[in-house]
Amino acid sequence: MAERRRLDETRARLAAIVDSSDDGIIGLDLDGCITSWNQSATRIFGFSAAESVGKPITLIIPPEGLAEEQEIVARFQHGEAIRHFETVRRRADGERIDISLTISPIRGSGGRIIGASRIARDITGEKRARQQREELLEAQRLAREAAEADSRAKDEFLAMLGHELRNPLDAILRRNEVEPVSRSPEQSRRETSPRGAFEKALARRSRVPLRLRSGLRLTGMTNRGALFKSS
Repeated sequence: MAERRRLDETRARLAAIVDSSDDGIIGLDLDGCITSWNQSATRIFGFSAAESVGKPITLIIPPEGLAEEQEIVARFQHGEAIRHFETVRRRADGERIDISLTISPIRGSGGRIIGASRIARDITGEKRARQQREELLEAQRLAREAAEADSRAKDEFLAMLGHELRNPLDAILRRNEVEPVSRSPEQSRRETSPRGAFEKALARRSRVPLRLRSGLRLTGMTNRGALFKSS
């Protein structure tokens, strides 16, 4: 009697621990039917223990997850434990939720597998926060790349503008070299005449620095009469 009392007390303590857990703890037999269902499983999935015990585990598995469930059952039937497996389950109202699932085989006194224990943790909020963080990091990366591209474009534009400002007459000079100014025979004779030579000298004089003009002025006055007489 004492031994049985101690066994009952141990079972009661274990049951209290399971019921007070924040994780949903679900017991299954080898056929995949639910044998136990704690309060957190009710909170997570929306089904009460009365609605769940004796039902197949497919009660909380969406249609698209049935093939995955068959693989899980095959693994724990071979004694394999599954740790922190992220998957999707279905609530009583049809809402899909993200959970982290841990599955451990339950063995009888002879070591034979008689069922499985499933611990489900709702990670919907964590996964949403993780996705938002990844989206924020991606947006920051794209903004950084756009800013770098704008900076490179501005540097290239400034380099091109600086080159053009340093060489403002290149285009004009190149055009003059390719297309020399044509003169009529009358203009050519006028430029080679003494009067024309004098006019060209005056034009050059206007480009001579001021400190040299005094000397050129005396030369121009001495020769001016002779130039006009010969013309």
